Amino acid sequence: MEYIFGIPGGAAIPIFDALVDSGVKLILTRHEQGVAHMADGYARATGKPGVVLVTSGPGATNTITGILTAHMDSVPMIVICGQQSTDNLGLDAFQEADVSGISYPLVKHSYLVKNAAEVPRIIPEAFFLARSGRPGPVLIDMPKDVANTLIDPTEHDDFHLPGYNVPARGDPRDIELAAALLQQTRSYGCKAFRIRRSRYEGHDSRTRGEKDSGGNEEDEKGDRCMNGNGKSASVEVQSMELPPGVGTSTSSQPISGAALTNGNRASNLAKKHVISLYVTNKPDALIRIALLFARRGYDIDSLVVSEGHDPAFSHMNITATGDEKSLQQILQQLNKLVDVVHAKDHTGDDIVQRELALIKLHCTGDTRNEILKIAHVFKCAAVNLTDTTITLEITGETEKIDAIHRMLSHYGILEMVRTGNVLVARGKETTY
Repeated sequence: MEYIFGIPGGAAIPIFDALVDSGVKLILTRHEQGVAHMADGYARATGKPGVVLVTSGPGATNTITGILTAHMDSVPMIVICGQQSTDNLGLDAFQEADVSGISYPLVKHSYLVKNAAEVPRIIPEAFFLARSGRPGPVLIDMPKDVANTLIDPTEHDDFHLPGYNVPARGDPRDIELAAALLQQTRSYGCKAFRIRRSRYEGHDSRTRGEKDSGGNEEDEKGDRCMNGNGKSASVEVQSMELPPGVGTSTSSQPISGAALTNGNRASNLAKKHVISLYVTNKPDALIRIALLFARRGYDIDSLVVSEGHDPAFSHMNITATGDEKSLQQILQQLNKLVDVVHAKDHTGDDIVQRELALIKLHCTGDTRNEILKIAHVFKCAAVNLTDTTITLEITGETEKIDAIHRMLSHYGILEMVRTGNVLVARGKETTY
């Protein structure tokens, strides 16, 4: 142990006094919560257990948040707390708190030392527990009279933990499941913004359309990745500038962050919308409609065009992500187009939505039955079987398609095609 993080207090003074000639460096902070977080950071950076030393009562309870952080993130930490003398325990003495009981759900083990002779065994035992298996915090509650007792540190028995068994090897099934879950994360690519900063910061002679669709091939490869649905996703989502009038911003101020609880306003306002259009069958109708979404920074997740009962018209279903205000402006512009008979946002409406997907998977004799069992649960049809592959047909809502995609991904998906959402209104109503 090279460093210890702490704040002195009456109940812990004997321990602080012992540090003077010990060679251990004390990092003094201004609050016990900061002590715990600094020890946590030290452990993350070095891989060594962070050591905390605080006094009793409020000094000890102030470390609880930092202890919980270390527990949740599997960070090795030793928390040594001063405590009232043993004859005052349980009597509500000055600055007495049952910190070993308070911290019990948050630590790998919690000690209340009542016999000084046990200290030489408890300290190495605590470090072993903090570092072995799944790392985590260990708390040692040290009464003042125990800390004041002189002992011979060499006179102690080696610690023995008969109920603490650390597996030498992982369970193959757990490892396989973890690998499957990690692979599923590939499907959560960021698609909110597809415009790279350099495209609009550069002062070249290309038009905006050329910058969107053309440009340097190497620049394109560096700017995009592929998510699990096969759609291109922007890599640079932490700090991007959009041109004036594009997206929800009216200036070229940077838009950064993610759509989380404390994300930025533009990200938090974005949500998925389901839109239906009834349009005339003209060659340029699709282009004009798609441009309206692109100009306002909307990301079209899926676009399906299908024939209707009248051959002169087509149904168009669009699933797009963006904010409500921009969508209303898009709908107003769509309804002004000559080719669009009707356009409506059905988000939140009682409608019937369905999507079709074909998934081809690699399979062996061992995995074929497992895949067929999953297919039976999700009511999928096996439309093609070979010695090494199986192709499933799935129909249902988008959430169902996403769920079976996650379930099957670790078997090895060779190919996947999705139609996108189609929808109709329920009952006697229509979508146009």
